[in-house]
Amino acid sequence: MPDLLVHAAAGYLVVFREKYKYLIPSIVLLGCIFPDLIRGPLLLGANLQDSLGVRLISSEAIITLQIFHSPIPLVLQSWLFCFLFERELRLRVFVSFFLGVMLHLLLDAGQRAYHISYLWLFPFSLENPIRGLWWSDESTWITIIAALAVVTLLGWRYFKFR
Repeated sequence: MPDLLVHAAAGYLVVFREKYKYLIPSIVLLGCIFPDLIRGPLLLGANLQDSLGVRLISSEAIITLQIFHSPIPLVLQSWLFCFLFERELRLRVFVSFFLGVMLHLLLDAGQRAYHISYLWLFPFSLENPIRGLWWSDESTWITIIAALAVVTLLGWRYFKFR
């Protein structure tokens, strides 16, 4: 699957290309990695329990984690996140954060899954209408391309503004 580097690099390429008055770049980048930050530690524990043969997380909790990584619950999470900011900033924070989350989901739409996939249409359906282009463990090339693109862009901006 696209890792945090790929998600952050994609956010960087979208947001830092030009100056935007309305978007908050750091919030967009946080939104780009947020869905994996919510789900990642517990899925790591689920994979660890399979390796060690120990029951740490129930199968119901794993399904719940998949629900947190679907579009409609992420809209709700983005809305709740914006309440951490002052009233005047909330709409800008929501738009910036949700743009990052949508970019994250767009990148994840390209991957196939071996077992339960993303619940794109939750709560209306548990089926996955998006088949993906690559398997989740075949994405090393995506990370390399994203890293090279960001390094190239940073170098170009560095030498352009010197």
